[in-house]
Amino acid sequence: MKKIKILFLTTSLTVGGAEKMLFETARNLNKDIYEPVVCCVKNRGYYGDLLLEEGIAVSYLGMGDGTGIFVLLQVPRVIMKLILLIKKTKPAILHSYLFRANFLGRIAGRVAGVPVIISSIRRGYNEKRYHFFLYRLTNRLADIVIANSNNGRNYAIKHSGLKENKGVVIYNGIAKNSMHPAKTVSEIKKELGLGETGAVIGMISRLHRVKGHSFLLKAAVWVLKKHPGTRFIIAGDGGIMNELKSDARKLGIEKEVIFTGERNDTANLMQIFDVFVLPSFSEGISNSIMEAMLMGKPVISTRVGGTAELVKDNETGILIEPGDENALSEKIIWMIENKEKAKQLGAAGKKTIEENFTMEAMISGTEKVYKELLSRKGI
Repeated sequence: MKKIKILFLTTSLTVGGAEKMLFETARNLNKDIYEPVVCCVKNRGYYGDLLLEEGIAVSYLGMGDGTGIFVLLQVPRVIMKLILLIKKTKPAILHSYLFRANFLGRIAGRVAGVPVIISSIRRGYNEKRYHFFLYRLTNRLADIVIANSNNGRNYAIKHSGLKENKGVVIYNGIAKNSMHPAKTVSEIKKELGLGETGAVIGMISRLHRVKGHSFLLKAAVWVLKKHPGTRFIIAGDGGIMNELKSDARKLGIEKEVIFTGERNDTANLMQIFDVFVLPSFSEGISNSIMEAMLMGKPVISTRVGGTAELVKDNETGILIEPGDENALSEKIIWMIENKEKAKQLGAAGKKTIEENFTMEAMISGTEKVYKELLSRKGI
């Protein structure tokens, strides 16, 4: 039987939640039925190399970063390159992730005659008014839009003019065996220069203002007054690294906060955390929260986006309002002082992930959408 070719199109392949979900989807599809190929609108990235290791072809359109007229001038060239790639690969499905890929893929896909066009949306920091405008212009070109939360689907319907019958929800998934550390706790602590400490509070995310790192630093000041042995690990890279380090110095906590930079060994790092924190202003379904919950770590996060669909307040973790440093410090202190209850939250969170946010469920849901759309087109 001839395999069904799927062209996955993404804005980038650097370390990020959407990029990871594209990678996991492409490599976990039933290869007896589907043949995935990947195209990145920008340039090479971490997941591009991993896809090649999986034997999945990857190509790049070379669109530069930035915004405004610089990007606008590149659009015709990039669309033409994408049309040529589509003509060459002849996919039955074009499945895109992130704004640029969604917008460019809808246009190029329809011009090139791709039978099925699917967009994936994630609520996040890159939402701008012109995004909503361009989505409204091109929504009709997509057969289905997949959101990773009900909140995200409803948000797209309200702000981007998405028709209700075009929006479906498929939660991010995580493999049950994916969070096994390759190093010991003592090895990781030695690597980070951690000696004997009190509680370790960790955060893993891209360094961007929307993630709320500054509020964790402010909360840390109050936590350290009550529990001076506490240490804070901030893992990830991004444009505000120097700003955050400067903030830590100004707050007088630079010795208690460790910035690890980008890490690709999440399980190794996560195992030393006593509490995982993500005080974001905007989220879809956070992969980092899912990873922490799968490892049984108690989670404190903000009630934004799809997070409340993942974390049930005082049942599988704790939710606070975004920007509330006082609540964040209080809840961290509560976790430190109520270890047994925190452990129970972590255990409940682990069970939630194992039952409701599995890789199997994500792949099954995605393949079901593919089959239904291909059937509609007579393929």
